[in-house]
Amino acid sequence: MRTRLQSKGTLSAKRMIKHLASKEKRLMKDVNHCVSKAVVKFVVENGVSVIGLEDLIRIRARTNNNLRKKQKYLHNSWAFYQLQQFIEYNAKSSGIITEYVNPEYTSKAC
Repeated sequence: MRTRLQSKGTLSAKRMIKHLASKEKRLMKDVNHCVSKAVVKFVVENGVSVIGLEDLIRIRARTNNNLRKKQKYLHNSWAFYQLQQFIEYNAKSSGIITEYVNPEYTSKAC
């Protein structure tokens, strides 16, 4: 829909694009908020005192080539930094420490 409106280029199309952008922003904020609350709730229920987060800087560049075309839009529009901030905020309010870890070799098991 956004592509069609951009190609049209009228004033009402630009207004609609702005409306869609704010709608998408609100949706992503709500999803990130729900995910961060679920993560912190899981941590509290399991008695964990530290949450290890990967530093998500340049995550799009590192992972974009492994995605299908339909997945790329969702991946590129995800607000990773906002999710980190929400997890930190909710963890701090629950008395849980958040640490950033180097992503190298974290998925390997001994």
